[in-house]
Amino acid sequence: MKHLFRGTIKLVERALEKNDLELSKGLIKELGVEALKENGDWMLLFKERPVEAPK
Repeated sequence: MKHLFRGTIKLVERALEKNDLELSKGLIKELGVEALKENGDWMLLFKERPVEAPK
């Protein structure tokens, strides 16, 4: 995800330099969707494990 975020930030910066707001918005939206998917994957992964109290 780190590479995806860094790459997208560079693309957004380039789009903003060209005043392409629609492209910037689209890139940010897609990045947000990917972040939500990753969070969902983590939630499912940890939901399957039982919670244990630290000893």
